[in-house]
Amino acid sequence: MKKRAFIILLLILLIACQRKDTTPTPQTYRSGNQGLALSFAPNLPPPTIIAEQREPLQILVNVENRGTSTVGGGQDRLYLHGFDPNIITGISTQGQPIRVLEGRGPYVQRGEFDTISFRARVTLPEGVDRIQQPIYATACYTYETVATGQVCIDPNPFSPYAQQKVCTPSAINLGSQGAPVAVQNVNVIAQPGRTRFEITISNVGGGTVFDPNKIAQCNPNSPGLGPNDIDRVLVEEVSVSGQNIIDTCKPRLREQRGLFPLQSRTITCELEDIRGESAYITPITVKLRYGYKTTIPKIVTVISST
Repeated sequence: MKKRAFIILLLILLIACQRKDTTPTPQTYRSGNQGLALSFAPNLPPPTIIAEQREPLQILVNVENRGTSTVGGGQDRLYLHGFDPNIITGISTQGQPIRVLEGRGPYVQRGEFDTISFRARVTLPEGVDRIQQPIYATACYTYETVATGQVCIDPNPFSPYAQQKVCTPSAINLGSQGAPVAVQNVNVIAQPGRTRFEITISNVGGGTVFDPNKIAQCNPNSPGLGPNDIDRVLVEEVSVSGQNIIDTCKPRLREQRGLFPLQSRTITCELEDIRGESAYITPITVKLRYGYKTTIPKIVTVISST
């Protein structure tokens, strides 16, 4: 009996050891290159629409926050456009608001989800029996990227003394941070008493980045964003060991209202007046805020009811 109980206990321990904890950890949840993901609900709208029906046409767009930043509220909106407003009528050019949707977190595997509804009437001009109409859904929203990593600081990189150092300044690859704009890598260049950081920022989400202060102009039914509004991110913080060094960054962000043109790709910042002789490892944090535009298409065929 004792032998049997021991075998059962051993099996329980083996099974417990094989179980995997699927809860994301604070170190791993900031990954992926998406913010809001859009999709049309199945058959809403249907591929073929009969004009002049009694019941209005219903269009449902699924909105899911697949990143790590909160989205929605304020001026974040979803728009329908691309169709002839004389054929598909009743849809406001001002779009529908996107409610607040939390993103993924240290212990939350999936961001929040919502469905936004539109209702329309469909008519055809006299003498037209069939026509194709594109329906585009565009989300305009503000988002945030928080990138963190560990860098090596060496106050005296050219020391002639033979000594063992805990680290050597080098480039670090940060990948993506659960957002459509990523701080991909940081190149660390050590000099006596100071360290330079070359920070590479990229649009990795497949949409359009724009100045977050110009979100109203993102409306595709308006004159739209200007060339000086697109590919602009607001750099809110560049901190090393808790010290914000954003005032040392080039191009000079303060002179451009904190906005950084993505075409430049790289921000160069410096940690100055480093004291001591020993190399050490310390955290670096980069925070970005920006507007983002994501669009999905669907083609429908409108046919006459007669």
